[in-house]
Amino acid sequence: MKQLMCVVMPCVLALSANAQANLPEFGVFTTQEKTMTGVDFDKGAEAVVIFDIGRAGNNDDYSLVVERRIRLKVLKEKGKERGNIEIPFFSKDNFENIVNIEGVVYSVDENGSPVITELKKADIYKQKENDRISMIRFAMPNVQVGSIIEYRYQSNNQHYGGLEDWFFQRDIPTMYSSFFLSVPANLEFTYNVHKSLDLPIKIDNQTKNGSVKFEMSNIAGLGDEPFMDAAKDFLQYVEFKFSGYMSRSGGKINYMSTWKESARELMTQNYFGSQLDKKLSNTDELIAGFKAIEPEEKRIEAIKQYIFKNISWNGYKLKFIDNSLKEVWEKKKGNSGEINLLMANLMRGSNLKAYPLLVSERKNGLVGTDFPILSQFNKTLVYIEAGGNKYVVDGTDEYTPIKLVPENVLNTKGFLVDVKEARVIDLNDEKYTRNNMINVVYEITGNNQLKGEAVTTSADYARIDRGRFYKQNKDKFVGRYFVSQYPGLSIDSFAVQQLDDELAPLEQYISFSAPLQSNGDYKLLPINQFTGLEVNPFLNDNRFSTINFGNKQNLNIIEQFVLPDNMKPEALPESVVLYMPEKSMVFGRTVSLDEGIVTVQLSLKINRPVYKASEYVVLKEFYKKMFAYLDEQIVLTSK
Repeated sequence: MKQLMCVVMPCVLALSANAQANLPEFGVFTTQEKTMTGVDFDKGAEAVVIFDIGRAGNNDDYSLVVERRIRLKVLKEKGKERGNIEIPFFSKDNFENIVNIEGVVYSVDENGSPVITELKKADIYKQKENDRISMIRFAMPNVQVGSIIEYRYQSNNQHYGGLEDWFFQRDIPTMYSSFFLSVPANLEFTYNVHKSLDLPIKIDNQTKNGSVKFEMSNIAGLGDEPFMDAAKDFLQYVEFKFSGYMSRSGGKINYMSTWKESARELMTQNYFGSQLDKKLSNTDELIAGFKAIEPEEKRIEAIKQYIFKNISWNGYKLKFIDNSLKEVWEKKKGNSGEINLLMANLMRGSNLKAYPLLVSERKNGLVGTDFPILSQFNKTLVYIEAGGNKYVVDGTDEYTPIKLVPENVLNTKGFLVDVKEARVIDLNDEKYTRNNMINVVYEITGNNQLKGEAVTTSADYARIDRGRFYKQNKDKFVGRYFVSQYPGLSIDSFAVQQLDDELAPLEQYISFSAPLQSNGDYKLLPINQFTGLEVNPFLNDNRFSTINFGNKQNLNIIEQFVLPDNMKPEALPESVVLYMPEKSMVFGRTVSLDEGIVTVQLSLKINRPVYKASEYVVLKEFYKKMFAYLDEQIVLTSK
C-alpha cells in the first residue's frame, strides 16, 4: 500500500469554500441513481455508497467544525440494514457534539410511484457507550431494496485535536468520496495517504491559502478475509496529525515531531509518565519482598500475578490514566492503562528495567512509524529487560505467561516510552510457536464402529488458546476441538490435565466412538480428524489484505488404525511433502502398514506467520493441494 505524505500550511477559510456544484442538492435524486442496480467495479454488492462528502474548517471561535453528507443505495435485501445509522462521538467533557442531523429516503411504492420519507427528529437517539464515547443512533424510515438513503450532520469539536482520519473505502463499494480541510492560521497539519497503487487519488493542495482536498472514485468494498487483521490497515484513507503551530512571535514550534520528543512530553504528563516513579502508600514491605525474589524472571511473574489478583480491571481498554496511580492503588480498581502503569511502577521500585509500551492491538490497526501519531495506539503494556531477555507483559491478561508476547499484539510495533530509551520496537516471537501434538489410536469393532482414544498436547500459544476457551466455555470445548470435524462422533470420556499450570502443556484425553463410513463393500478410514483443518480458508480468487497467522505453528498428528483380521487396505495413500517457497510452510504425510496396523503421520509447519497479499496465489495453491491430501481416505476391503 502506497503512502503519500505532505503538509497543510496554515490558513483561515469559510466552511462553505468546498461547495460541490456538480453534486445534486440534498434530497434531490437523479434518474441514474434511481435506475441503478449495481456497479461494475464491485458486482454483487448488497449496497453502494453513491457519495460520501466531508468538509472540515473552523468557526469564529477557531473550533473544529466538520460537515458530513452521505448518500447510498440499497441493492439487496441484506443491504436494508444500512438504514440503521450509528455516529460515534467523543462526549467526555462535552468535547464533541453532533448537531443538524437530517435524513431522507427515496423509495417506490407498490404502484411504482416515488415516495420521499424524511427522518423525524423524534427518531434520533443519543446513548452513552462509556465514560468517553457516546453514540447517535437512528433508523432511516421506509427502507426497501432499491431505496436511496441520504443523511447529513455537523460535528462540533472544541479544537482541532478532534480531527479524524478520512476513509474513502468501506465494506461496500463507494462511487465517489471527497474530503476538504482548512486549518486556522496558527496550526500546521501533516497528512499521510494510504492507498493501493492501482487506485488513483486526486489531491488539490493549495499551499498559498492552506487548504487541501482529496478525491477518490470507484472503490470496491473490502470484506472480511480469513486471517485478516484490522480492516483499516488495508482501506484507502488519509490520516492527519498536528505537526506544529505558529507562536505569537511568528516562529514555528514543532509539536511532538519525533518519537523521542513525544516520549519526553509523555513522561512529564500526569495522565502518563509522571506517575511511574511516585511512591505508593504502604508498599515498603511489599517492594522489599519483590526485591528478594531471584532470578528476575520470577520477580516479574510475581509482580504480574500480584497485580492481576489484587487490582480489578474495570473493563475499559485505555492507554492513559483517568485517576492517579495512588487512587488506583487505594481503590484496587482501574482501566487497562492504569493497571499496567501501576505494574510498571512496582517493577521499577523493585529494581527492574520496566518501561511503558504503547501498543496497537492487531484488530485496532498497524502502527505507522513516519510520525509519532499517538492516536494510533489503543493500549499501554509494560516492556521489561531482565536477565538478557525481553518481556512484554499485560497485567489484565490472565492467560499469557510472561515468556510469551500477548497474541493480540504479535507482529505489530510498540512505542517504548522513556526519556533515554524511546524507540519503536517490533513485537515478534521467534522462539515460541502454536504447538499441538495429537496421538490417536483407532480400533474397528464388529458392528462397523470406530472406537478410539486420543491425547492432544497443546503447548505455548496453543495452550493459551485452548486453556482460555476451556475456562470460559467448558461445555463447548469438546464440540469445538473434537466433534466439529466428525459430526457423528460420540464422546465416551473426556479429561483435561495441567489446566492451572500456565507453563506446562495442556493435555486433553478423549475416548470416543463413531460410525465407520462405507462405500458399497468398502470401508473408509478418515485421516483428517482433530487437526483443526476442517475447511480450506483460502478459496477466494483474490486477496486484498495481509495473511497473518499470528505466530509460527507446529502441528503433528500420529494416527494408528488397528485393523481386524479380515480386512486390509486396498492401497495406501502415497507419502508426500509440500513446500512453500523458502520452506516458509511445509506439509507432510506418510502412511505405512505393519502387522495389521496402519500408521498415518501428518505434519504442518508454518515457519513465517505473516504473508503479503501478493503471495496469496502461491499460498492458495499450497492449501488446495494440502486439503486434497487431507481429504483422502484409506479404503479397506475384505481379505
